[in-house]
Amino acid sequence: MAHQHDLTVVDCATLRAQSTRLAELPPPGAAVYVHLDLDVLDPSALPAVAVPTPGGLTAAALARSLAAVRAHHQVVGVGITEYVPQLEHDQQVLGDVLDALGLIGERQTVGRP
Repeated sequence: MAHQHDLTVVDCATLRAQSTRLAELPPPGAAVYVHLDLDVLDPSALPAVAVPTPGGLTAAALARSLAAVRAHHQVVGVGITEYVPQLEHDQQVLGDVLDALGLIGERQTVGRP
């Protein structure tokens, strides 16, 4: 479907090899909306997702990619899906990803009241 609409698809292998690839797509300084399905992370990094899929990114690779987007563009909105906080996981992983987007400052417990 993405190819029918002339959308650029960047897969996990590309992001592992080129963490700045996402930041290269829009023109520098462009306003961007980040839609992040957390199941892009490998289940070994974050098992607390609705559809765990092996072969995903490490948290560090995702954080580098998102930090590059944030450094080169104006992030005007963020949508995060596929997070299932009731499943056991290391909350630091989600914190690192959110921090790369500038969504949290001081470390805090994420996803729990």
